[in-house]
Amino acid sequence: MKRQNSGFKKILSVAAALLILIGNLSSFTVLADESAVDSHNTVSLEGKKILVIGNSMLYYGNCVNLGNQGGNDKGYLYRLIRAGGEKATVIDHTYPGKSLSYIYENYISKLSVEELGEYDYVVMSEWAKANKDFIKDCESIMSLFKNSTEFYYMCHPMLYEYGLTSITDGLSQLRESGVKIVDWGR
Repeated sequence: MKRQNSGFKKILSVAAALLILIGNLSSFTVLADESAVDSHNTVSLEGKKILVIGNSMLYYGNCVNLGNQGGNDKGYLYRLIRAGGEKATVIDHTYPGKSLSYIYENYISKLSVEELGEYDYVVMSEWAKANKDFIKDCESIMSLFKNSTEFYYMCHPMLYEYGLTSITDGLSQLRESGVKIVDWGR
């Protein structure tokens, strides 16, 4: 029974994250700074390309599908967008047990300039370990994309459960640099 509850909690966490990201099924709504959602915060995802960068903290519950690293993804994020009547492409660059710096060095930095220029939205999330270079790692990833790309940082529940202050302390600096914070972990 305890194992089932753990799985159920993961699914609820992903569902909460997706509700924050999607808002309603036909628009992309992000809660930044825990502010109220209004019509000024929603945009269409029709024809947009979304890159999800992270690890198991993002693919638990199938938000994106593990094993589809670097490829088109058909996880819950994609399916919710489709259910809302819009067509968007979700690319899954999640890797089990890997930090943002590892993903940057081994995968993201090796993408072509053309491919990097295709993304409208980039969602990042660090693994569940302390990272004294957290801001530098996020900035390294962001520097690869065109200026019109919007960046989101997804705070997962383990950030708070493990007390990862090296990451939580950096969130205000990310916010100041234009990154929207999706704090579903709290």
